[in-house]
Amino acid sequence: MDFLFKTLEDQGFKVDPINRNPNMMARMPGVLRGGKQQYLIGLEQGAKDFQEWREWVEYSLDGKPLVELASDSEEPPKKDASIIENVLRTGEFFLFTAPPKSGKSFALMDLGLSICYGEDWFGNTTSSNDVLFINFELTKSVFLNRLHLLGGTRGLNASTPKFGFLNLRGTALSPIETAQLIAKRIEGAKKLENHDYRIVIIDPISAVLHNPKSMRLTGAPHQMLMQMIDTIIALTGCAVVTACNNDEYPYLCNRADSVMSLTPVEGSLDLYQINGNFREFPKMIARECSWIYPRFIV
Repeated sequence: MDFLFKTLEDQGFKVDPINRNPNMMARMPGVLRGGKQQYLIGLEQGAKDFQEWREWVEYSLDGKPLVELASDSEEPPKKDASIIENVLRTGEFFLFTAPPKSGKSFALMDLGLSICYGEDWFGNTTSSNDVLFINFELTKSVFLNRLHLLGGTRGLNASTPKFGFLNLRGTALSPIETAQLIAKRIEGAKKLENHDYRIVIIDPISAVLHNPKSMRLTGAPHQMLMQMIDTIIALTGCAVVTACNNDEYPYLCNRADSVMSLTPVEGSLDLYQINGNFREFPKMIARECSWIYPRFIV
């Protein structure tokens, strides 16, 4: 009984500690209990006896994923919801790369605003969703002024409740602690504030490594960043989007589900070529865009 009760408590079940009579654990089909008839709902289900069940607990209930069988589903599951058509779904990682000081932060902010309203971004349709923008670089004043500048340029109201932002500039958190904090804020917003964030935009991702706590960690920087991204996705189910300079983090490019890159057109200061490679979508046909402050125009 001690093992049974402890196992149930470990799995989150509330157990009455007073009633520890093993006979109370039995159920008999057809017998009335508390005025309700008991029914047999299945045969040959689960372990044959307590010892076999205890062995299953020791092998399986460790909080880690279990082996699943393809035969468990006769039909393929419904695909995850699309965030950016032919580019990104929920639960995926999207990396946007461009040259230094070319407008990446504006492009990510423009993406967030586009998703709030279901407007196109770089010529791709988006679906309207709540967006959480993680700001590691700008002061709150500069960040909001940029957001309103973009909104005014596009004729969109920047004061939308669908655009949430979390200012982490100057915080001393490790990459994993950052992921856990983001997940905690998302869970709290869903439970208490009626916001269901489906996409997390991080800008700039390199700033995660530039604090004393992260700098004391051992390990390859790109692997720590990817671990943070994977943790956010695992804990929240959100899509994660970030940006970096071209060729800054090749490891992230290889691990990303979707990558869009801007390369300058030779002989032009404000003209770029867009290329896209995606794990689950066809390769993007190269096209051009122009930087017209404060955003890229396709």
